[in-house]
Amino acid sequence: MDRIKQMHVFYVERKVGTLALYKEHLAAFEYEKEWIEDGFSISPFLLPLEKRIFIPKMDPFCGLFGVFADSLPDGWGRFLVDRLMLKNHVDPAAVGSLNRLAIVGSAGMGALSYRPDIRLSAHLSEMGLDQIAAECEKMLKTEYSAELDQLFQMGGSSGGARSKILTEIEGEDWIIKFPSHDDERDIGKHKRFFRNIEAIPVDVFQRICP
Repeated sequence: MDRIKQMHVFYVERKVGTLALYKEHLAAFEYEKEWIEDGFSISPFLLPLEKRIFIPKMDPFCGLFGVFADSLPDGWGRFLVDRLMLKNHVDPAAVGSLNRLAIVGSAGMGALSYRPDIRLSAHLSEMGLDQIAAECEKMLKTEYSAELDQLFQMGGSSGGARSKILTEIEGEDWIIKFPSHDDERDIGKHKRFFRNIEAIPVDVFQRICP
């Protein structure tokens, strides 16, 4: 995988600015001139709407400003991305933050998207929820899953610790969460699970977590 040294940040298809590798580990940021004219600050405390180059600190976000680090998957999402990199013969430990943002591309949960993007997934297949749950369980037990591309495509950029997918059921968008490795087998008795699967409509999730 070639190391990305510069990438563009977009908000609803409009270019916000540019990220560039600085001193090999930091991602410097500069707003686009047109965005400064009538846009808004995407991080009021650290990235005020000014024509200048902003340099982040190495910690706590591995050389990124927090607003960009928030676009990266954590928990289950990062686990899937790392597995997918290994499948493509890429060492996850050697992949920098800009490359990870490129893998997120336009598939992140937030409003920002990144270009150029890197496409790692290849083979997609149709799976039922029970099969997806079984494949997630395999992954959490460090077993190989032949459906890794599908799992990544359906929720690889999502945050949170539990495995999950984004899907459509009867015309509605749903987030479906599957048990984690330390959940009890009968967790369905204590939470809103159906066959150990927790489901919530996307529009309801957005109202709860705007």
